[in-house]
Amino acid sequence: LTEHGLFTYATVNPLLNGWKSTSGKYRIKMPKASNMNISNYSWKIVSFVPAESVLADSERLRTPMLILGVILMMIWGMYALISSSAKVQKKSARKILKEKDQRIHEIVDSAFDGIITIDEKGIISSFNPAASAIFGYAPKEIIGKNISILTPSPHREMHDDYLTHYIQTGEAHIIDQPREVEAVRKDGSLFPMSLCVGARDYGDRWMFTGIVRESPNASRWKKSSKRWLSPMR
Repeated sequence: LTEHGLFTYATVNPLLNGWKSTSGKYRIKMPKASNMNISNYSWKIVSFVPAESVLADSERLRTPMLILGVILMMIWGMYALISSSAKVQKKSARKILKEKDQRIHEIVDSAFDGIITIDEKGIISSFNPAASAIFGYAPKEIIGKNISILTPSPHREMHDDYLTHYIQTGEAHIIDQPREVEAVRKDGSLFPMSLCVGARDYGDRWMFTGIVRESPNASRWKKSSKRWLSPMR
């Protein structure tokens, strides 16, 4: 682009395959083929647009390009606004969930009854202070271990099968039904316990929540030979 106008050019190789003259009857004036490399033989085709025409085209395109630029800026602004709003809402939602989760933990930790949650494999995921007081385990000692550690033999060895059976069939006598069972403390002592278990299917996983309390018949139980049943049988 110069002050005189716009020059453009293209390079063609007329002797290579695929290049032919429009008439086909004019021969190209060229050196002998034996003295030249055909691939290096080329023509330059040059075109010229006067400065007046270039300026006129620029003026004609200025308004549409300006409008297009404004539209693109508006679209980008709307996208930025929506994206920013979504981020704010997401951040707010995370904060609300965190606060609710904190309140739930506070309620669970202050509950009089022991509250224990396990997954479908029987692995303990939460163990509140009341449960610690009942069983003698600190949360860090018991979380991550199988719930069967709190169950006496022979039901301890069969506990995981009880969970699998319930998940596959939905059959269980303990789910949502308060019941007295036998349990084992950290020191190995047995004691009667009131238990109620709730189950929840989250689609990709199961969660079981047990609410436990030392049985009011504990003193009577120590003098009795009564056989207690397993929590999940």
